[in-house]
Formats: sequence, C-alpha cells, structure tokens
Amino acid sequence: MGNTRGPEMRVPLWIHVSYESDAVLVDQARAGRVRDRGTGNQTRLCAHTPRPTLPATSRPNQSGPNPWSIPLTDKKKVLITGASGLIGGLVIEHLGDKYDLTGLARRPVESIPSLQADITDAEGIKPAFEGVHTVLHLAAATVGLTEDWESTFPITIQGTLNVYEAAREAGVRRVVFMSSGNTQLGFMFDHSGPYYKLATMREDDPDFPTDWPLITIEDGPYPNNPYGVGKVFGENLGRLYSELHGISTLSIKLGGVLKENRPHVRGIWPGFLDQMDCIDMVDRCINAPDDLMYDAFNAISNNKWRWREIQHGADVLGWVPKGSAEIAAQRDGISPGHEHGPSTPSGYKGYED
Repeated sequence: MGNTRGPEMRVPLWIHVSYESDAVLVDQARAGRVRDRGTGNQTRLCAHTPRPTLPATSRPNQSGPNPWSIPLTDKKKVLITGASGLIGGLVIEHLGDKYDLTGLARRPVESIPSLQADITDAEGIKPAFEGVHTVLHLAAATVGLTEDWESTFPITIQGTLNVYEAAREAGVRRVVFMSSGNTQLGFMFDHSGPYYKLATMREDDPDFPTDWPLITIEDGPYPNNPYGVGKVFGENLGRLYSELHGISTLSIKLGGVLKENRPHVRGIWPGFLDQMDCIDMVDRCINAPDDLMYDAFNAISNNKWRWREIQHGADVLGWVPKGSAEIAAQRDGISPGHEHGPSTPSGYKGYED
C-alpha cells in the first residue's frame, strides 16, 4: 500500500486536567500561547511576560510536572493510553527521555502530563490527542480474560474505536496498537496439536514434542476468549483506519509481560516476553518508516519452547529479542517443571487502564 498521509500534525499541546476541576489548561508550547477553556482568555508568553496565576482548583498537582518548566522540544510527541498500567510505566521509565510522553488513564499518572479519563468516554478523551504524533494504545480490559464480555465490549472494543476516532480527528500520524498473543491462543488449547503439550508437559515426558511448526500471523486469528476477540477487532479496525484515513497502524501481538519479569507458571514459558524486549519492540514501532502504513508483529522473547514466529519483526523492524524465559528463570533458580498447566498467573496484567 502506498504512503497515504493523514492531515498535517497540529502544534503540540501540553495538557493538564486537574482532578478537582473541569478546567483545562492548554499550553501551546511552540506558539507560546496559553488558553483557559473555562474563560477563553489567551495570553502570548515571551521572556518578559509574567506567567498567569492559575485558579487554585486548576493548578497542576504539585507532585506532578510543572507546566511552566516543560522545555520546548522537537521530540516526537507520544500519547500513552492506559499509562497507569505495567507497560505504560515501563515505557515512561525507559523511553521518557527519548520522546515527549503524555498519558491518558483512569487513574492518576504523576510522572508525565496526563489526562485522567476513561476511553469509554468518546468526547472526554479528545483533548489528550491534540498535537500528538503517535498514540501507543495500551488501555484494555484485562480482568476476566476468559469470560468477561461485560468489560471487553465497552473497553477493549468500543473504547478502541473511540481512540481511533479521536486520533483521526486530531490528525495523529500513527497508532501503535497493543494486541496480544491471545488472538491466536486457540492454537495452544487445541489438544490435537503440539502447542498444548509445550505448555503442559515436562521436557522429559516421552510425549513432549521434539519439533513443531511455528505459527505465523498468516495462519490467521484463533482467539479462545473475549479478550482475544477484542484484540482481533482492534487489529482489523487499525487496518481499516489505515486504508480509509491514512493513519499508520502497527499492531504488537504481545506475549506475557510480567511484573516480576520471570515466567513463574509453566504455561507462560513458551509465550514469555522480557520487559526490555517489549520496550525495544515499542520503540522500533514508534520509529518505523513513515510509509509503513500497516503491519503486525509477534512479540515473544527467544524462548526455547515458543510456538509463534518472530522473524517478521526482525525482517521489517530489526527487532531481535535478547531475553528468554530460560534466562529470566535462571535469575531466580526456577525450573519449568515446578508448576504445570497453560494457566495464567494471578496478577497477569501486561497492560491495563
């Protein structure tokens, strides 16, 4: 597909929404203008212009960033939805110096300028998208992955549509969509194939596979839970918006990113994704060539028993994972035989809002 450009990127905005007030302060950093939406008053700032005094109810939280000390920057502006989750925190920690990061989350995020809002609120989230180059869409419903349609539909499906619509209206150039290996997890739970055995058997079991074909993206979706269905929807929605509206969309089919950064449940070993491998993939997607309008990549570390291919990410992005389940387990002296079953550990929330 050709490189279809979306609308020109707007002047970057710094947005802070007080948690105690509906007042919104917008600092158009490059133009040096400040507007309070509550009054509509606008002031052009220069070196000798006194800084306006904000009403007490609209002042930024003193523990958060100071809007007047944010430097002018040519860094790419990246909005993180679900910024309060695990991966959002990792991105802020490891990529905060490389990009001009802002956040959108239901919970407060003190480390970067953020809008506290729910992605189910289509109108309420729009201010966060102004002036953004790339949206890193992490927000999703991760509780009750196997049966919870009540949260999957409004958050993972309708919420993702709201994000894409806000991105389109704001002239966002790219969306990096956090998809999931759950989009193909049905292959693992198919007892007739080798992948179930990889997740449930010990290596010394006589029926343990010695070789197996790797599942590729071309093998198609095979979700086995509402969460996976929601992510299949998100991938296809991204492709639609790429074709209709010229928004570059890159989907990352995440493996298991864990807070402890080690696969303490046997079923996680084949699909484990080391935290730094995850951050490297995110970084490469943000910086992928502008004319890469749509693609999807498996993101799994170089695990001995992985069953999804990772070569496509190497070919297109140069992404080569350095971690593995085995390396991570060795740090704590864990054996893959300690726990059995393709179960998901409690607290397995790779990203959330």
